[in-house]
Amino acid sequence: PEKRPFFLENAGLFSVGQQGAVDVFFSRRIGLSEFGTQVPILGGGRLSGKLGTNTNIGFLNMQTEALQATATPRQNFTVARVRQDLANRSNIGAMFVNRQASGSFARERDFNRSYAFDGNWGIGEGGTISGFVAETSSPEQVSTNGSHAYALSAQHQSERARLSLGYTEVAPNFNPEVGFLARRSYRRMNGSVFTTFRPNKFLGIHEVRPHVFHNTVFDFET
Repeated sequence: PEKRPFFLENAGLFSVGQQGAVDVFFSRRIGLSEFGTQVPILGGGRLSGKLGTNTNIGFLNMQTEALQATATPRQNFTVARVRQDLANRSNIGAMFVNRQASGSFARERDFNRSYAFDGNWGIGEGGTISGFVAETSSPEQVSTNGSHAYALSAQHQSERARLSLGYTEVAPNFNPEVGFLARRSYRRMNGSVFTTFRPNKFLGIHEVRPHVFHNTVFDFET
């Protein structure tokens, strides 16, 4: 997990996808090689704030040094994000992530890019529909089986119950090199029902929480 204060500030604005499962941008990728060794950060900057009342913007650019021990090239990371807040807990947004390598250790056309759109739609007092769609591109990427990922979920919460239903798809060639994937190439369906009852003077029990969870993962080709 990220612990550096520079990246933690306003981190929620740069969060697109499913945290811990499909993160289009994961700041821990900056300053680490593919082998997990620390890479010196030469410098960079971040700009985040609001335009007007409801438009949130974020821009991040970082430059890292080459690491001779692991043949890690000098790299530049750019993240641009915009999110428009709407009525009733709703919003829509877009994000662009770019990794560009340079120097003697860099391959020819050594880059990786991610493009994403996301949104949340509040329904009434307790309902929410949320989702995202993302695409990646890099020179060696093969698009025969797709280089996309998307998810759609619906939730409803009341005093008595919390209901959720969702679907996620990650194509075999979806490769966010400045992001995080818990696993590659799959489809997942999930749902849950969580209820709460507060009996009145029943055997000293103050609260009962019966619930059920369902989670099915398919291979992408299934």
